[in-house]
Formats: sequence, C-alpha cells, structure tokens
Amino acid sequence: MKSKIAPTAKKISYFLAAVYFTSYCMRVNLAVMLVKICSEMQVEKSALAIVITGLTVAYGIGQVISGFLGDRLKPYYIIPAGLALAVLCNVGIFFSSTIPAMTVIWSINGFAHALLWPPIVRLMSTYLSADDYSFAAVRVNQGSSVATVSLYLFCPLLLGFIEWRTIMLLCAAWGAVMVALWFILYPRVFKESAKEAEK
Repeated sequence: MKSKIAPTAKKISYFLAAVYFTSYCMRVNLAVMLVKICSEMQVEKSALAIVITGLTVAYGIGQVISGFLGDRLKPYYIIPAGLALAVLCNVGIFFSSTIPAMTVIWSINGFAHALLWPPIVRLMSTYLSADDYSFAAVRVNQGSSVATVSLYLFCPLLLGFIEWRTIMLLCAAWGAVMVALWFILYPRVFKESAKEAEK
C-alpha cells in the first residue's frame, strides 16, 4: 500500500531523528561505561551514581526552562545551542578527574539535552499534519532507542581498544558534526517544506 506520508514530512522526521540520536549519544554514553569508569577511577559505583543523578535532575528542571525559552526563541537557535553545550560537556568530562567536577559538568549536560525536545515538538507541530506528526514522533523517539542500543553494543567493544575518555571525545566529535549539519540542512529541510505547504 502506498504511503500517505508526505516526502517533506519524511525529511523532517529523519532529520530530527538524527538530532535526537546525536543527543542520546552524548547523554547516555557515560552511564553505559560506568563500570569501566569506576574501575579506572577506583571509586564505588554508588559514588559515581551522583554524576548520573545530577544529569537527571538538571534535565527535569531544564524542561521547564526550555519550554519558557521555546515561547520566545526559535527552535533554529535553541536546538544547535543545546547540542553545542552537550558537546562542550562531553569534552569537559574528558579533562575531569574528580566526582564533584564531573557532577557539575554532567548536570550542565542534562540541562543541555533538556533544550532539545520542546523545540523539536514545536517544529513538528508547525510543519506537519496530524498524521505526519504521528509518523515523525515515532521516528524521532526511535532515534533515541537506536542510540542507546548502539552505545550498549559498541562501547564495550571500543573499550577493548581505546579509553573511555576517548569515546567521550568521539561522541563530542559527532555532536559537533551534527551542529554543522543543522545549519547546512535546516534551510533545505524546513524552508522547502514551508514552500510546499503554501502550494
């Protein structure tokens, strides 16, 4: 049966899914490697759990702030800002060697990721019909699932060859690429979609 989803809606869906995939690569990576990090830093897992907790708390608080900002700033600016901040946090962890420093940095990372979902929803609501929105929402959420599964599959393999800090840098590098792709592809994806909607 022929798909009823508009081609432009598919472009938007997969573009935003790539953004969310990237976000999760820079958000879940530390938790995936927690055992290795504890072993290298010679700390108990419970001691490092506060770092993950900091991200979770900051993410929750950041959702409120992100919603407030979303009413005043365009998603075009908020989404790459969140990604860029997450990139800096992942780089910051590379240089961190104490639990307090890692907690502060990872809490900021939680706030960075909170900046992404509300503007993503706003973009989908603005550019997509009800049916296309449902299609896009599923694809975007799949981006987070694919990222999580990929990290759990590949991080243990990579840890056999490189240090966990290097993996953090690799995730940050991909995040930086996504920021660049955002500014390159956004006009093609969303402005073309707006023009087609006006026809």
